[in-house]
Amino acid sequence: MKVFYLNRFIHLIFLSILFFTLLIGFYAGTFFVLIVYSASLYLFRRKRGVFKENPSLTEGVLYAPSNGKIIRIKPGSNHPNLGEGLTEILVRLPWNAEYGIYLPFTSEVKDLLALKGRDFFRFSKLENTNIVDRAGVLISLESQKGDEIGLQLLKCPTGLWPEIKVMPGDRGKRQANIGLLPFGGTLALYIPEKYEILVQEGQEVVAGESLIAGQQ
Repeated sequence: MKVFYLNRFIHLIFLSILFFTLLIGFYAGTFFVLIVYSASLYLFRRKRGVFKENPSLTEGVLYAPSNGKIIRIKPGSNHPNLGEGLTEILVRLPWNAEYGIYLPFTSEVKDLLALKGRDFFRFSKLENTNIVDRAGVLISLESQKGDEIGLQLLKCPTGLWPEIKVMPGDRGKRQANIGLLPFGGTLALYIPEKYEILVQEGQEVVAGESLIAGQQ
């Protein structure tokens, strides 16, 4: 299992620069590159852990798809791509948390859309704010029983564009990594109202561990 999101080419560049600066005796440069490399490894670390799927315990339960803080829970929300009568849950992802996005339940990717619009600043005021038309990526997921939820990853001006590693038709188990949101941003989770919300505004959640909602 990969420990970092950085690809091999990035590692090779850093190691090559470190070797070159050592070779020419430019030790100040070596120290600087080492600091930058270490910071990159920390920021792009990947969540580690062995998750076991137990259908008797996890069926009908949604887990947090990312690390962050619940900043809004809005029942009765409508989405042009996902439908009406949904519960919207907004999660603010900090810049220094693990950036991974994980499946909240065992499901299949039904649709994947790149959304155009303005970036959404993660600390924007949320009163009467509609985020469905902001820049980002929308992922539609469907469970084996036909329940459909949506994940909308909103690009923040202080973050990078979401990186998604799945395509429509791909299937994965709960807690499978499907991408990342570099340097954080905001994630919107849209779920049917038949689910009971198990979190509160202001609560910190851990990807793949914190319970978000369960079927009533």
